[in-house]
Amino acid sequence: MRALLIGLSLALSPSLVHAQAGQQNLRADPGSDYFARARQLYDAAVAEADPAQKKELYQRAIPILDDYIRLYPRHKFSQPATYYLAESYLAVAMPRQAAKIFDQIIQKYRTGHYVAAASYRLAYENYNNKRYQQAARLFGLTAANAQKPEDQLRSIYFRAQCYLLLKDPKRAHPLLEKVANSPIDSPYKTQAKISSAHILLAEKKYDKALPLYQALLLPSQSPEMRSETAYHAGVCAAALKKNDLAKKYFDIAMNMKESPWKANSHIALLGLYYQAKDYDAILSQLGKSQVELDAKQLAQQGVIVGQTYFQKKNYAEAINYFLDVERAAAGTDQAFEAAYYKLLSLYNIDGERIPNMVDQFIQNYAVGRGTSKYIHQAILMKAEALYGDQKYKEAAAAYNAISTEFTDKRNLPSLLYKKAWCLSEIDNHEGASASFSQFIKAAPQDKRINNAYAKRGQSYMKLGDRVKALKDFDAVINNAPQSQIAAMSLQLSARIQRDAKRYSDVVERLEQLLRDHRDLTPAVKANSHYWLGWAYFRIDKFKNAIPHLEAAQQIDNAAYGKQTAMLLILARYSLKDIDGLKTALAQAENIELGKQIPLVVYRWLGSQCNNAGDYSEAAKYLTKGCEEGVPQKTPTVIWRLLSKAQLKNEQWTNALIACDNLLSMEKEDVRRVEAMLIKTKALTGLKRYEEAVKTGEEALALRPSGKTKAGLLLALGDIAALQSDHAVAAQHYVLIVETFQEDASHKEALYKLVQSLEKAGKAKSAASYKAQLKKEYPDYKGPKG
Repeated sequence: MRALLIGLSLALSPSLVHAQAGQQNLRADPGSDYFARARQLYDAAVAEADPAQKKELYQRAIPILDDYIRLYPRHKFSQPATYYLAESYLAVAMPRQAAKIFDQIIQKYRTGHYVAAASYRLAYENYNNKRYQQAARLFGLTAANAQKPEDQLRSIYFRAQCYLLLKDPKRAHPLLEKVANSPIDSPYKTQAKISSAHILLAEKKYDKALPLYQALLLPSQSPEMRSETAYHAGVCAAALKKNDLAKKYFDIAMNMKESPWKANSHIALLGLYYQAKDYDAILSQLGKSQVELDAKQLAQQGVIVGQTYFQKKNYAEAINYFLDVERAAAGTDQAFEAAYYKLLSLYNIDGERIPNMVDQFIQNYAVGRGTSKYIHQAILMKAEALYGDQKYKEAAAAYNAISTEFTDKRNLPSLLYKKAWCLSEIDNHEGASASFSQFIKAAPQDKRINNAYAKRGQSYMKLGDRVKALKDFDAVINNAPQSQIAAMSLQLSARIQRDAKRYSDVVERLEQLLRDHRDLTPAVKANSHYWLGWAYFRIDKFKNAIPHLEAAQQIDNAAYGKQTAMLLILARYSLKDIDGLKTALAQAENIELGKQIPLVVYRWLGSQCNNAGDYSEAAKYLTKGCEEGVPQKTPTVIWRLLSKAQLKNEQWTNALIACDNLLSMEKEDVRRVEAMLIKTKALTGLKRYEEAVKTGEEALALRPSGKTKAGLLLALGDIAALQSDHAVAAQHYVLIVETFQEDASHKEALYKLVQSLEKAGKAKSAASYKAQLKKEYPDYKGPKG
């Protein structure tokens, strides 16, 4: 449509008016002068390339054109001025005002090229808004008033398209023929011809449609158009009994690359060969054709090929294709007929199996076909006996075939109940739910009513209708709360609510089940405890969840041990239950679930043990909380805690590794010095004194302060003391004593200073500091260990 609008040359330019206005320049004519001014603005807007400037010019032209029309309504230029006004409104995105004026032009002037242009504009707008009746009328008006033949032809074509969209081919056809047979060259002629041919084909006028299709089969056609044309030509030829010609056209469509008509042509060829009883040609076509079929085509192929194999007495292959029909056209007469021939094929292969196959046939196809002799033969074969023998599949087929109008009304409740029960047992849940519904409506006081509700609820569950299933289970729970069927209903309804994420209701139902039904089997108890604990966990009631998860473990650890382990860990973790979490972690690790435990759990537990002074446990859990691979995967704070815990636990080597990892990550000097202090102590524990001194001195070089500096001085003093260099040791200790009086290490440093001075032979200095020690820390006996 966009191309049509641009191509239409009707009154879209004021050139005609220019010529007329030029002849009036020498005569006094205020109307012409006013129009010339308006026209000048309009011309400038049309010529302007810049969108913003263009819009501004149109906006300036609008009031002047409007004034001109109002002041000179009968002036000779009022018609083009009116049209220009409408075009200007359209250009400034005011389509309603434009449409109103275009309509005024049509109503006022009736004919002429401005009427053609205005009607075309309105036709375009109606077509795009799917108002095809109005569009058709306006395209007709355009065609009647257009001056150029190509514009007339284009409007006629689109008028025909409107009628096609209105499903009125009788009105479209003569218009399309007019376009198709026009001597004027037009891009719409080919499409008009094929549309005409399609109309004739739909009207079964094959002799008239075929020549049209044949005329369109040109080498210049696009592959898609050529395949479409060839296929429909083949259909016409086949209908006219011109089978060789039809085959030729179907072959053309089949051989076109990426042809969308391959599948249709394939089925049409199979049909041609089948009419001719050329079964070998059918199988040949089947073997060489690799086309993707939709369900309808697959069913058509299945019928033809199945019958072909049947005629050739290849019954096994025939069955496969009849099965294709049943699957592709399920529930249709086509499928019913195919199923019948499938039975015939089975009969020819193995007659002893037919009774069971007939029962299945009745189950699938009895509805709506009660008068079939095959159905009634099956009905005569023992519905009640099959139910009594618990052969539910066979019995269901028989019951399904029975029409209640042929049964005693007194037997109706029992028939409906047994029919529904059989259908449920064979997983025909749609049929079961329908039959149980009939039973419940027919016999609401029957003693089997709660069983019916429960079984129907199960069928609804299988069908995915959880709302109806829940309603049925609740009916059982309310009607017979202490019955076994109520226990089952509580369990199944809890499952429904679990899937619906209504966890609080799951809790209520399973609590009721465990409270009111003490005789549950161990398997049911374990399952109920597990899901009850799971539901409590989902609503963050972790304390309530734990006893039920543990009960599930105790009753059936093989089934629920692994499932409960992780939930118990997360529940204990959420409750910040340190002892319980340790137990849960040990259980999970014993059943090889360690790798599934979130590292954050180990990290939290390790940090809590560290805070409690249990450095052995802290080191164990913090180690498990580290990521495998590069140290950077583990948070820095974990390495800090781990290195300190390992140091406290005298795991010197592990502490050294943790410190090295920590130092590879720490960026700030303050943090690095802290890590270097731990490393110094770990190296000291490993008796690697030279490395320890180097690390400590490097740390001091970073100019630490406070507790960290005191710790480094104390560690360096201890290293010197261990190496019997008591003078050096005293030098470090004295710095702490004199500088860090408020630090926790002060008394230890003072004590060790006294010891070092005495061993260094400096008795006088030792005595002075010893007096200070006794004064400030009278009860201090020295560091432990």
